[in-house]
Amino acid sequence: MRAKKARKKVLSFVLALCMLVGILPTSGFAAQDTSIDSTATNVNTVKSYSAQMRTANTKTDYSKGGFTWDTEGKTDSWRYFNGVMMDAFLMEGDTAYADAFYDSNINEDGTIKKYHTGELDSVPTARGLFDLLNSSHQEKYKKAIQYVYTQLENQVSYDSCGGNYLHKQDTSGKPTGGWSTWNIGLDGLYMAQPFLMECANAIDNGMLSLTDQSGKAVASADIYQAVYKRFAWVAENMYDNTTGLYNHGWNVSENKGNGHFWGRGIGWYAMALVDTISMMPATYQTKMQPYLTKLFDGMLKYQDADTGMWYNVVNRKTDLSKNILETSVSSMMAYSLMKAYIKGYVTDAKYGQAGLAAFNGVVANKVTVSEGSYAVKDTYLKSGVGTTDEYYIANGYTVDEAKGTGALIMAATVAKDTAEKLAGTDTEQKIVTDETTSVSVSGTTATAIQVADKSDDDTVKTALTGKLQSGFKAYDITLTGYAEGTEATVTMPAPSGATKVYYVPAIGELEEITGATFEHDMVTFTTNHFSTYAVGKAKAADSGVTVEGNPYEGLEKATDYPEYPADGAVRIDKTATGQNFNSTGVVQVELDTAGISVKQGVDVVVVLDMSNSMLWKPGTTTPVTDGSKFEAAKTATQNFANTILAPDADGSATTNTMSLVYFCSLDDERNSDPKCPNTVDTALDRSSSLDNATAAINNLGAANGITPAFGVDEESKYTWPGGTNYDYAFEEANEI
Repeated sequence: MRAKKARKKVLSFVLALCMLVGILPTSGFAAQDTSIDSTATNVNTVKSYSAQMRTANTKTDYSKGGFTWDTEGKTDSWRYFNGVMMDAFLMEGDTAYADAFYDSNINEDGTIKKYHTGELDSVPTARGLFDLLNSSHQEKYKKAIQYVYTQLENQVSYDSCGGNYLHKQDTSGKPTGGWSTWNIGLDGLYMAQPFLMECANAIDNGMLSLTDQSGKAVASADIYQAVYKRFAWVAENMYDNTTGLYNHGWNVSENKGNGHFWGRGIGWYAMALVDTISMMPATYQTKMQPYLTKLFDGMLKYQDADTGMWYNVVNRKTDLSKNILETSVSSMMAYSLMKAYIKGYVTDAKYGQAGLAAFNGVVANKVTVSEGSYAVKDTYLKSGVGTTDEYYIANGYTVDEAKGTGALIMAATVAKDTAEKLAGTDTEQKIVTDETTSVSVSGTTATAIQVADKSDDDTVKTALTGKLQSGFKAYDITLTGYAEGTEATVTMPAPSGATKVYYVPAIGELEEITGATFEHDMVTFTTNHFSTYAVGKAKAADSGVTVEGNPYEGLEKATDYPEYPADGAVRIDKTATGQNFNSTGVVQVELDTAGISVKQGVDVVVVLDMSNSMLWKPGTTTPVTDGSKFEAAKTATQNFANTILAPDADGSATTNTMSLVYFCSLDDERNSDPKCPNTVDTALDRSSSLDNATAAINNLGAANGITPAFGVDEESKYTWPGGTNYDYAFEEANEI
């Protein structure tokens, strides 16, 4: 905003007086009271209006349109403006209304009852689903997200334009209507990119998995990169150097903008940009923050000094007939400016002041109340991409329109924090959340949080060697406005089954965090210092349970052993499925184990039967040199060793250990036969080395002469007493 010199002198004097008495400066918006008290009153007004809207639109079936905020009069509900309203209600904390809306609009198989294929405007309605992934309808909501993601895969995109999407297409992929000329719309950024960011965050947090149309798993890293490229292209190409504003439309073939600057189009872009940055990894946040200042600096030049609002056609103001101060662009800019300021994406207070002035200006000038009933006026109805400024005022203005009211409700959710931060009185303890990682900190005066995912950081991996199993999660947490040394509560995602949390300082020793609680794949703990924290499953060597001596000493039978879940006890659930057993001799055995690990003994003892029947060909009583059941068992043992003794995912050596016991027949006539002695021996004793295990397994049969003892003719000379020395074998295993 520009002001005359005389006015600046008066303003500086007023500001000085305001600061003396502790009142928030008005930042040059003469008619707007942006004090904490006035802002709080306006926030409550918007909350009352929001509650009124929900009450008036309570339905038994939310799929057939008819909402009072839909002044376009649609008869179906999967529309972007209804999605805006659901997002607004969810920001206020009302999940019940949104859940009812989505439940009505989504079939059990995840398909949308009335999805407008080929329209980018059909995508953003799905954003609210990510806040409901813990609801009773979560399974069909996950399917619906996949459905919308697949629809977006089919949308035409332009590599020459950073991968940005065609706004609307027919079934053959050709642009329709006005989008045939102006293929890309600025508002298209809001329609698609925040949805994709929600997908990436949900994948990172383990809440969701998606596949592309080839069946390949979607990687969050690919989404982040693609979304960043689209915004980077828009910031570079759709910006108009003369006005400092952004073109509403872009012609791909002619490589040019439409030369018109519609307020709501810019507002959509602003909200898309700030929401996307809030969900981006830290490296991308840093790259994209200049896009915010570029956008904000351009818009602030056109902000109305008296009301804090913006005109519908931003750069024309009053020299265009019927061009008025419009509700949706003003509310969208208010939300974007204030959120960017309190999150720390922009640091200059002028941005927070401009956003707060816009919010209070909309409430003061566009919200009316009569006999307890609220209304929000002067939202422009609708628009495509035009080639004249007059095009953008032709559809007129309306009351209680979703595009304006939804954005105003969103702005109200960040207004109070903005007023407090600007006044320097934001001492109320609050929760700050990083939307990318879902890490939150509560119970402090912190005003913003930045989190970097350090799960793949080599330094962190080295520090945690021997402490946590691979697959741990690690986050570097930085707070703005935090009083160092004060206690705070941290909640962050944890791998399933996590048991340990460590503080990983840049310098010094690891510190185990005690008293942490683990629930729903999240961990919560208290601390009074911030840096990197890691959470995961404890390594066996650091299980936290120590057993002195042998817990099984003196026990002779299974019924004497400790019962699960006592320390040292293990519960095993076994299933076995034949894999064409008669011809292969192979059975797939699956073991599910549960128990409390102890710092004693060996992890696994493999007992391998090498008795006579194991030398037979599967399904026969014919001894064979190759293809015997023993050879199949030996191969299975090697595969098992490959799994349990392989290095951990981070490349570090495993701490798992394995022993191998083998045994032969009870046949007294065979006791002296060197080819199958009646012995039980340990081929491998407590080894973590895969090489050692492989050598021991390969040696079985060679060193011990395990080959058929008899030919077919000789075999008939003997009667087989049967029985195999299982008891002796398990005694040996128990000794280990």
